Amino acid sequence: MKRLNPQQIFIVGHNLGYVGSYFDQVILASQMERSSNPKAKEHVQNMVANLKKVAPNFVNRLRQIELIAAEIDLPKRPLPALPPEYRDWAPKIHVDFMKRWTEDNIEGWLFGHAFSIGEIRNLLIVLMVGIDLQANFAIDYKEQLRTLLLRSKDILMRYEHTALRLEKDARFRFFYDATLDRSPKLRNVLKLNEDAVVFFAEVQKLLAEFADQERDVILSKFKAMLEN
Repeated sequence: MKRLNPQQIFIVGHNLGYVGSYFDQVILASQMERSSNPKAKEHVQNMVANLKKVAPNFVNRLRQIELIAAEIDLPKRPLPALPPEYRDWAPKIHVDFMKRWTEDNIEGWLFGHAFSIGEIRNLLIVLMVGIDLQANFAIDYKEQLRTLLLRSKDILMRYEHTALRLEKDARFRFFYDATLDRSPKLRNVLKLNEDAVVFFAEVQKLLAEFADQERDVILSKFKAMLEN
């Protein structure tokens, strides 16, 4: 049975957790269209324009998942183009990958940690957009916000737990170090959701840190592992 290298495992886990942010923003844009706020139409146009701008990045991430899945002969699943298709596709392909590893397999913990990082980026983006719509366009986002904040507890728990397991392997200890730094920041920023201005500023900083981490992990740390 063919095995994935650490770089592939990180890419597929991270992308699976992260690509949902695109589809969630599509849903938020459609909700915005129904707003009676006179400025809503212009804002929707801006949201749609931004989604079109980032779409190629998310399509590429989906294709990376597809290529890596094909490399280890996982079931072929059509890539999603719309939110309902994504909701059907995501849990199925996640299970496909998880069947490759046992609880004692460090590769499975790497996949789980990468997935939690993607989920965190997804969560922060959707929270930021949703709070913006609530604060500036009087869109009732309270129920969704409560759901997301409850979900954040589980995501952070997985983020920390998987990092703790990776700490036992010298190759992946840098994930544990990063988690020690970012986990307190994440817990603090999630308490700031009622202060939109401060929340946006802190979330932007965290999103930049996670983007930098993704580049560093893929282009530096795992690249070096493959070359040695």
